[in-house]
Amino acid sequence: MSVSSYWETLRDDRERRRRAQRTVERQILRATAAEDRRAAGADRAQRTEEARLAREAGEAEAARLNRELDEGLTRLGRVLQDTARLPPRTPDLLRAAVPLPMEEPDDEPVPRPEWSEFAPPEPRWGQGRRHRRAVAEAHAEFERARRTHDRVREERREAQRRRREVAVEEASSRHQARWDGLASGISRGDPDAVRELAAAILSSMPPLAGLVDGGDAVHQPEAAELVIEVALPDTDVVPGERSWKYVHARREVEPQPRSATDAARRYTDLISQLTLSALDGLFRGIPSTVLDTITINGHVPTIDPATGRPALPCLITVTTGRAAFAGLELTHAKLDPARCLRALGAELSPHPYQLQHIEPFIDLDLSRYRLAGGPEALAGLDHRKDLLTMDPFEFERLVKDLFDRMGYRAWRTQASHDDGIDAVAVREDPVTPVQCLIQAKRSRNRVAPEKVQALMGVLAENPTATHGVLVTTSWLSDRARQRARAQRIRTIEGAELIGLIRQHLGRDVLISVRPPRRQTS
Repeated sequence: MSVSSYWETLRDDRERRRRAQRTVERQILRATAAEDRRAAGADRAQRTEEARLAREAGEAEAARLNRELDEGLTRLGRVLQDTARLPPRTPDLLRAAVPLPMEEPDDEPVPRPEWSEFAPPEPRWGQGRRHRRAVAEAHAEFERARRTHDRVREERREAQRRRREVAVEEASSRHQARWDGLASGISRGDPDAVRELAAAILSSMPPLAGLVDGGDAVHQPEAAELVIEVALPDTDVVPGERSWKYVHARREVEPQPRSATDAARRYTDLISQLTLSALDGLFRGIPSTVLDTITINGHVPTIDPATGRPALPCLITVTTGRAAFAGLELTHAKLDPARCLRALGAELSPHPYQLQHIEPFIDLDLSRYRLAGGPEALAGLDHRKDLLTMDPFEFERLVKDLFDRMGYRAWRTQASHDDGIDAVAVREDPVTPVQCLIQAKRSRNRVAPEKVQALMGVLAENPTATHGVLVTTSWLSDRARQRARAQRIRTIEGAELIGLIRQHLGRDVLISVRPPRRQTS
């Protein structure tokens, strides 16, 4: 072989080895790349799976929080309907609901004997017979210990059951004695008994639990009136979250804030529902023989952000009678609680959600003040204008202004030679003109039938008059009302007069003397 052929062969051989090495290296690189791809794919799949699991867990948590939020809002929105459907919390019903004493904690349990505590040690060689005898004796001792333990445990349970029965019987006896005394006091119109009954009624209504606390109260037997202060919940009772949402980018469940407008609307609706619920429960639970009128002042125990000190702003104040309240359909789906309260003459804070304070109709420091006197005593504490204390001429002007606002053209008559007519109101109409002769009677007593008769005579002497109107701060008998209607005489009595003044003149007034529950003569 020539030298050149040798070197060519050697060169070819090296080139083959290099190509083979490069092939191996490429295969290794491809295998490594494939492994990297498989690992990256596995990582991506793992990350995708982890993200999916995290998303599902987050969405499930958001759904759970949203369900809880919806359930809470539904409960707050149904307080009035739920309380109105409760049976009346009468003294008999509350007497029957005997509070059970607290469960007595079980005695410290003594562990039952175990065989390991009695088993003899393992025998050594040659001690089989002795060990068997020791095992038999240990078994007998073990069984005696177990029977003793079970007997003692049963005796303790029986003693605990007897103590429980005695405690229930004593609690029932105390409960019955308490309600016997309360029933006797309520039948006499005892203010303390009525006040205790009112507190028991409010605390026994499950939908109000945690939302309303009955505070101080005063009952005036002569006026059959209850003034009570109740604690309403703070604004945080309305959740600040509108909803909850899972945010995938941060892998967190985050709240979506509720608008201030929606929170304020819900809070106003809630405290209005609570006030109506309290009125409904008290009117239905307390006998009508001792309660005819309720004044509720709704306060909110809170912290004044300006001072950091405790504050007690009043957000709702209302005075209403049993007859006016009985005409409400509290369970109707279209009932607006806030508008319902305003129709009853209540005053609501202009901005309840901001806890803006209003002056209650009757503001009592009940811890220091004991009310005494007749029906005028409560009225004397009311900051509203009492129609009975007005000057007679001022009262006539008020009536004249009322008819002006009601769409009439009205004027007062001369102070004398007016045949008992205090004002004239006309409404111009080319087809049916109206001319009313008005008598305004500011009186504490029932309007005598002679007043209706006198107005009938004036109507007969004035053929152009179409109607007579008798406006009074007091009341008429049923028979007098029927006679007036038959003779073209419209009567506006105390409660209706207050409502018309509020509706058309925007003024809150009161009449310190209320009519009896029924007048038929």
